[in-house]
Amino acid sequence: FIKELPNFTKLSKVSEKKLYKLWEGLGYYSRAKNLKKTADIIVDKYKKKLPNNLKELKELPGIGDYPSRAILSLEFNKKVIPLDGNIERLLKRVLYLKKPSEISKTYLMEKVDFFGHSNRQREYVQSLMELGALVCKPIDPQCKNCPITKYCKSFKYKDFKIKKKQKKIKVKYFESKVYINENKLF
Repeated sequence: FIKELPNFTKLSKVSEKKLYKLWEGLGYYSRAKNLKKTADIIVDKYKKKLPNNLKELKELPGIGDYPSRAILSLEFNKKVIPLDGNIERLLKRVLYLKKPSEISKTYLMEKVDFFGHSNRQREYVQSLMELGALVCKPIDPQCKNCPITKYCKSFKYKDFKIKKKQKKIKVKYFESKVYINENKLF
C-alpha cells in the first residue's frame, strides 16, 4: 500500500477501485475511504502538509482523539500523550484507579499528564507504550522490571486487577412471521 501510495498527493489521486484493491487485507474499507478523503483535504487545504495541531487534525475524516494525539507526539514531537490501551493500563495501576468515575476516558485524559512530558516526546510516548505492553502487562505484570514501581500504588497495595468500564447489555427483541405452506416454512 505504502509503496504504491507513498504520499498525500498520490493517495488523493488514486481511483477508488485501485485504492480498495491495494487496501485488501489491511482492515475496514471505511478506513481507506477516510484516508483518501483526508489526503484530498491535506492536498487542497494544507498545501500537502499534515496539520500539526489538535483541532485541525481532529477535523480530518477518521482522525479522532487518539490518532490526533499520537500524530502530534510521535510525528511532531509535541508534548501530548495519546491514551492507548497500554498507557491507560499504566495510568490505572500507578494511580490505583478503581471507581467507575475514575476509569472513564474523560477522567483518564485529565490524568494522563501525570506522566509528564519530555523534549524527546516521541521516544517518551513510545517508551510508555512499551512499558505498558511488555512490563505492565494485563495479566502477570513484571513489576521487578518496572522503573516506576516506587510511584505505583497498585504495586504498593499488591492489587493489579484492572477495572474496566461496564458495558451496558442491550437486550433486543425481534418479531417475525412464519408461514407454513405444504409443510414448508417461509
